[in-house]
Amino acid sequence: MPAGAIEPAPTTEMARLVLTERHPAQAFDYVDFSGELQRIGPETAGGAPLLINLWASWCPHCRAELNEFAGHWDQLSAKGLRILALSTEGVTGDGSRPDISDAVQLVRSSNFPFQTGTAGANGLRVLTVLHNQSFTRERPLPLPTSFLIDRNGRLAVL
Repeated sequence: MPAGAIEPAPTTEMARLVLTERHPAQAFDYVDFSGELQRIGPETAGGAPLLINLWASWCPHCRAELNEFAGHWDQLSAKGLRILALSTEGVTGDGSRPDISDAVQLVRSSNFPFQTGTAGANGLRVLTVLHNQSFTRERPLPLPTSFLIDRNGRLAVL
């Protein structure tokens, strides 16, 4: 490569999609790691931007991203951003009781400074619909996936 040439960025599977047409986010319930049912949506965000992050304890990229959020928490929260990190391990395809012990262990050992819980089947459905409104074909949600909801309750960035 010639001196002074710009090197291409390394190839990754990471992507960020800033939406020009913002779709309203719908409220849904999730269960926090204390076992309490919680509701999240535009009406509960208090006019603050909200980052909803989907993750799983077995996903190394998810764990790295959660640690990155935690490492920058002071700056993010100072800007008014709220983070809700939801494990997808609370959902089973066959309706059986999910095993969330690994997710609980990760959250407890990491002491994340933001809200955490499990997405649940309805939460995943709501977020999948919101995700797929931005693409021409439906696809399963990749992990990790983050949804940045703006102050007006609309999806701004995927």
